[in-house]
Amino acid sequence: MSKYTFKLSNYHAIENAEITLDGITVLSGENGSGKSTISRWLYYLIRGTNDYEYFVDRESFNEIRPLVDSIRRASMVLDYDSAIRGTQTRQMLNELWDKGIEAYQEKFDSIVESLLESIAVELSDRKMPMALRRLSTIFQVDYSKNDSLDTFLGRVSNKLHGSYYEIMINSVERKKKRDTYSLASVIRNIASVGDGWPNDISLKEDTVSLLNKRDFQEPVMLNRAIYYGTQRTINSIEYTSEFDRLLRRPFSETPNQLRVLRMRIQSIIDGTISYEDENSLLMDEPGLYYSRNDGLRIPLKQAATGITSFAYLLQLLNNGYLQKDTLLIIDEPEAHLHPQWIVEYAKLLVLLNKKIGMKILISSHNPDMVSAIQSISRKEGIIDTVHFYVAQKRNEENTQYIYKDLGTEIGEIFESFNIALSRIQMYGEQE
Repeated sequence: MSKYTFKLSNYHAIENAEITLDGITVLSGENGSGKSTISRWLYYLIRGTNDYEYFVDRESFNEIRPLVDSIRRASMVLDYDSAIRGTQTRQMLNELWDKGIEAYQEKFDSIVESLLESIAVELSDRKMPMALRRLSTIFQVDYSKNDSLDTFLGRVSNKLHGSYYEIMINSVERKKKRDTYSLASVIRNIASVGDGWPNDISLKEDTVSLLNKRDFQEPVMLNRAIYYGTQRTINSIEYTSEFDRLLRRPFSETPNQLRVLRMRIQSIIDGTISYEDENSLLMDEPGLYYSRNDGLRIPLKQAATGITSFAYLLQLLNNGYLQKDTLLIIDEPEAHLHPQWIVEYAKLLVLLNKKIGMKILISSHNPDMVSAIQSISRKEGIIDTVHFYVAQKRNEENTQYIYKDLGTEIGEIFESFNIALSRIQMYGEQE
């Protein structure tokens, strides 16, 4: 099994964090110490490097979309029935996405030539200036009343063909070079607002550097990252989010080794989870539904928040996304859970790692979760690949945190928890 080392320094609340991902990694620290920042950037890098070509294609597609739209609007000005418009525009964009911009170039060129021919026919026997002024605005090319129709059409041709070719070449070069600057552009598509590119960030797979200031490689043994913060995700899932897509769309069958875990979760929540889309006869609205064993069936958002925490894990299992090449990242998995269910959740995480070797990163400031991960991992024989970190300041004057590697011990984490007990004694009733 590969070991990953992630480093992030001098970024937001983090002075220095060097985190090992070997099995289960637990980040602990007070609020505002940068735990979520570490989680997000690990997710950005794993997803960005694995899905790099997809995001480059999507950026290029979005650059070509205005060219297609200009053809549609021009056809409306000309009232040319054979030109692209309406639903045909959507078909053209769908075909472009399916084929890719390189394979689609010949088709695009033929559409442009057809449009130019239609303009020439439409304007050859009537006064041109008003129509050409409108077309010049649509295509964003210069127009002078002294221009001939051929001169104007030449500019339009150069603009459409040239723009498409430039976008295509840029896409090919970006995929070939795989430079870090381009990766940063890709990550902006998935990053949260305010998550500008860090000056000091690195990721290693065993001894191989996957990211430096010049270029990057994708991981060999990590093909997917799943990230969600329990607190925020329970309150709201955006329909267009990547996490919602994973909950909606099956990827593969649940691995055989994990079917017992799926049954375990169903037993804990006393029911099952399913995603109902607009085609389902059972659905009231699209989304996740909780079906309890006694026959109750309700939208998951109406279920108890503790059930929702387990439901996400169950649905990821149902859809086959929890695999040995997955990195599962969860902020505060214990949020909303009863202490008994915290232990059950910790047991599930340990077994996910033990049975298939899936890597897991969680952030927590709950003593039950931290203690349960350590104790159950030791009992299940995987403690050697469990890593605990605690965020600490150099001194009270510092505003940034250093992440101390505690190995498999949790004593210093509990020292930080015990501060709360001392404050209860300080602020509470004195005997």
